[in-house]
Amino acid sequence: MSPKSGSDAGTKGRMSLRIAIFSVATFLSLVGWCGIHGWSRRLDIVANKVIPVSGHSYCVDVAPGAFGWIDTRWDTETQPNRSPLVVIENGTALGPAHSFHSEIAATGKGRFSHWGKVVYFSASDNTDPRQNRRSYRLEYRLFLPRTAGLVALVSAGILWAILLGLLLRPLVVRLAGSARARSIWGNVTGALQGAVITAVATLLFLGLGEGWMRLRRPFLTPLWPSQPIPLVGFTFTPHSLVRWTNQLDYWNEGLVNSLGFLDREPSADLTNSANCNVTFLGDSFVEAAQVPIEQKSHVLFETMAQNQLPDRSIRSQAFGYSGTGQVNQVPFYTVFARPLHPRVVVLVFASNDLANNSSLLEGVRNGWDPTHAPRPFARRSGESGIERLPPADDWADHLLKPLPKRPELAWWSSLHIAARDHSYLYSWAWANAKLKYPAVAARIDPTSDVTGIQANNKAQIGRIAGLEHALDGWAYPNDLDLDLMFDAKGPLPPAFEDAWTYTAFGIDTIRAEAAKDGASVVALISTTFANELSTKEPASEKPRPRVYHTAFDRLIRLLRDRQIPYVDQQTYIDEHGIKSEDIRFAHDGHWSSIGHQAAAGALIELFKKNPALCRP
Repeated sequence: MSPKSGSDAGTKGRMSLRIAIFSVATFLSLVGWCGIHGWSRRLDIVANKVIPVSGHSYCVDVAPGAFGWIDTRWDTETQPNRSPLVVIENGTALGPAHSFHSEIAATGKGRFSHWGKVVYFSASDNTDPRQNRRSYRLEYRLFLPRTAGLVALVSAGILWAILLGLLLRPLVVRLAGSARARSIWGNVTGALQGAVITAVATLLFLGLGEGWMRLRRPFLTPLWPSQPIPLVGFTFTPHSLVRWTNQLDYWNEGLVNSLGFLDREPSADLTNSANCNVTFLGDSFVEAAQVPIEQKSHVLFETMAQNQLPDRSIRSQAFGYSGTGQVNQVPFYTVFARPLHPRVVVLVFASNDLANNSSLLEGVRNGWDPTHAPRPFARRSGESGIERLPPADDWADHLLKPLPKRPELAWWSSLHIAARDHSYLYSWAWANAKLKYPAVAARIDPTSDVTGIQANNKAQIGRIAGLEHALDGWAYPNDLDLDLMFDAKGPLPPAFEDAWTYTAFGIDTIRAEAAKDGASVVALISTTFANELSTKEPASEKPRPRVYHTAFDRLIRLLRDRQIPYVDQQTYIDEHGIKSEDIRFAHDGHWSSIGHQAAAGALIELFKKNPALCRP
């Protein structure tokens, strides 16, 4: 082969390389643009796809794309004005956008909200959009994942730089007359090529990891659409989509029923006098956002009862919401369960219920002013009386001040939040890091510093008029936390004794309300009162000693004094050879599907031992 033909081949090879780099860089630039700016789309709303929610509020699903790679950007709790979606009625834009769901239902007048893959909206004159003969259209934007866009832009920038270097190389070689100049240029380009190869390999590795996570994980961002209800507190927004994940063990989503709870829609069978309606009341263990509805304890209990107790014709319904205790759950019965005519009420107890029943301790946990709490509580009235305390409508105006931000970490925290909210891979890594290195995680993200946050809340509550000594005797953070304290050796601080008093008051109130309807009350005590999770002490300088089973034994006495039948889930799993670690998620204390099965099985045994339950 002649030198000329070899030179031509080399020239063609370099040209092909430049064309390939140009094509890939252009494609990645386009991907980056779509990830950052998206592209517009219109969707006509079909009347038969519109679902009534409550009041003036209606909802419709938005079908954004496939496999989670293409999606809309909806409002979230941390970014309440993020969605660019607009609802058009007969050619005119409705509004205001980003409205609270309670305002859409109560006031309407064109208000709407884009939350998850659902749009909640109202007609401009509060008529029924299914019947008012008007046209409705959604105008919104579709986006590639922001992380994919950023990675694509960085990769495109690197490729454009490589292409520029290749184009400038002949010019630089001509201008560099000396061998030394050419040598320096060769060293520089060699170092740059090594750096580029390393950067591209790293980005490729991270991109493959991100892609694998996106294929394995159905979603990244949780959705928790809630609404305040007077005299009740918070429930979910009816007919909304709830998504919940701990980024490690479960990614679950479910539709809220018309009553505002994560359960099946109430059926006519519940009020049929031939059937026995068993109503479950509880917190996150009854809410069970971690598992599909068909795997929840009350649904499994109903299925088991049909096989093992066929003569009792049992049906079930659940009313659970995270962070609630028995005092908070009283209106779950009086407002929602009572119209369904329950015959048996199951109180599901978790160890954090005790603190949940105290507005003071929940103020420490959640940063609420105990005198302006968003849930119903109880308080002392006179020397020995107890009265119910309704939710405060203005609770959001009285929140405690959060921990001050650390200016030196502001840039890092911002970068962390952006990565956490948009990268599946980073969110998985962060979830692991929080569990293994909590102190480091607290420095990166102050919102994960539970000890610091609650110590700050405790200090602020001590400065509220009338509450200066309300938490005396509790030396937190150099003491047991607000849930473990109930197992403390010796007399409890007054705030924790009050929490026991309010727990008893909540049980008595629910039992009295159920008795008005001729319903019985039973109790299911979860393993959180007895398993090894409750034996761990926090890292502190001088934690007071704990006595295993203290809170459990006191709860048992409380139930026995009231002659309330109960079953202990821990005893049930011990007797049936079920391992404690199998009934909960590996990185989460909530019940796994096995835990829900064990809860249902324990209740079946309780009903077998009490034949009067659900008998005509």
